[in-house]
Amino acid sequence: MKRRAIVRAALRLAILAGAAAVIAFAVRRVGPFTLAGGRYELLAPRMLLALAALPVLAWVATASLADLPRPQRWLSFAARTLLFVLLALALARLARSGTSRRVATVFLVDVSDSVSDPGLAAARGWLEGALRERVGGSTFARVVTFAIRPRVVPMPSSGGAPTIARHAGAGAGTHVAAALQLAYGLFPPGTLRRVVILSDGNETAGIRPPELAVPLATFTGWNPRHPEQGAPGDLMQMMGSTFAFARTRAEREGSGDPRLSIAERYPSRAAYLERVREAAQKLAAARHVLDEDIEASVERAGRQWDFLHA
Repeated sequence: MKRRAIVRAALRLAILAGAAAVIAFAVRRVGPFTLAGGRYELLAPRMLLALAALPVLAWVATASLADLPRPQRWLSFAARTLLFVLLALALARLARSGTSRRVATVFLVDVSDSVSDPGLAAARGWLEGALRERVGGSTFARVVTFAIRPRVVPMPSSGGAPTIARHAGAGAGTHVAAALQLAYGLFPPGTLRRVVILSDGNETAGIRPPELAVPLATFTGWNPRHPEQGAPGDLMQMMGSTFAFARTRAEREGSGDPRLSIAERYPSRAAYLERVREAAQKLAAARHVLDEDIEASVERAGRQWDFLHA
């Protein structure tokens, strides 16, 4: 009798293991599929491996000691199975994808004190040309100016570029992250999203090291994810970016960079290093750095200048 019970239990376990293996094999082969004219795919298909536990639910249903009518027991099993399948699909992140040719662009224009008047004028000119030509085939365009806080600039009903002005009394900061957050909230659904930032991009709030006070590049505290990594609309955590300025005006105009070039900012290497020394001396006077750090800052700035001009 015991041997028969052992054989029966072993047979049930074998059937359960076989069914689970079949489900796991089928799940691993799940790919994008078309249903009712729409294309669907699972963003986390491995979560469907949880369906391999369905045979266990069936075994529990048959081995239950509950004193319920058979139809009610099977109805209960069907409800639990449906709930389990829906939970697995939710974890697998079933998504509907499609092809869209509508491009939406939001232009972020830095109007903080870190941008000089010539730089802001260059940004205005570039923005006017971009809106006139509809950069990238955009069918939707919005403009956001930002300093400490971002603001949506009303688009003129007659077309063309809106008025770009500094934020009175609120230009002492450059809050790029807040501008990006506002930009992503402006995109209409079903469009390819594009953000164009017209800015030196360097923060003006807080303690500013010489690299920010006398910049040769844009240093950001954010870095967008590469499309190959997935979630291209999100930002990388704890990782910034460096975007060097063009060396000459001709170089920046050739690449369409609205930021002033290094040559337009500093007449020579010596003039640049002298401004770096002044910025470091101010930090030392405010007791943010030591006096012996001044020359180290100048030497580091010189190496950065040489690297960008190599």
